[in-house]
Amino acid sequence: MKKLIILAFFVALVSGCAHPLNISPDIAAINQGSSVEKFDKNFSYYFSEDLEKEVTTPGGGGDSVRYRPYKELDMGIYKVFSDKFKNVEVLKKPGGNNNSDYLAEVTISTNSSSSSALTWPPTLFGVNITAEFFNLKSGLKEKIYVSGEGRAEFSEFKSNFNLSAKRASEDALKKLTTALSNLKMLANEVVIDSSTKKAPEVSKETRLRDLKRLFDGGLVDINIYNERQKIILQD
Repeated sequence: MKKLIILAFFVALVSGCAHPLNISPDIAAINQGSSVEKFDKNFSYYFSEDLEKEVTTPGGGGDSVRYRPYKELDMGIYKVFSDKFKNVEVLKKPGGNNNSDYLAEVTISTNSSSSSALTWPPTLFGVNITAEFFNLKSGLKEKIYVSGEGRAEFSEFKSNFNLSAKRASEDALKKLTTALSNLKMLANEVVIDSSTKKAPEVSKETRLRDLKRLFDGGLVDINIYNERQKIILQD
């Protein structure tokens, strides 16, 4: 009887755990390159929920996984928008910038599951991104929704527990890039591309200055600041 009690306690102890997971994508995997077309507009966006919000979803073996979807996808989303708009600014809340042509509210949802009863990392992961766009001049609204999926079996994720989540994030961000190109409200906007040599561009110095202003204002933390600085310098 005593052994059964000890065994039951051990099972309860090792099962039902919420393991830390990171769903951050590989930025290089969603890099559009220097020839990508950009809309000649100022764009701002904000997240509908707190950047630090932690989410728990199912893993394998009766366990679960926990992560911060907004914080871990922030850099990827910023990269996608920066590849599509001339000037991009992230806001802490709506209404913080009156100089933008377009504004978007971004919402992220996730799901996960596993076909394994013995390992905790998810074998299937889903990332859903909803972005509602507002033309601040005309008042027009348009919403896009993309769903990314990532799969990974034990033979793959045994050296990277985040693999299915990472693949789902990258899939969702690539689809977000495509969806942005198909936005109806942007159909008639001026596009800057590699063949438009005389189109005005925002200098790296200006973008770095704006980023520093966001950091000094407490709108981004040091990790996000360093990552965005790296993207700007490599652009």
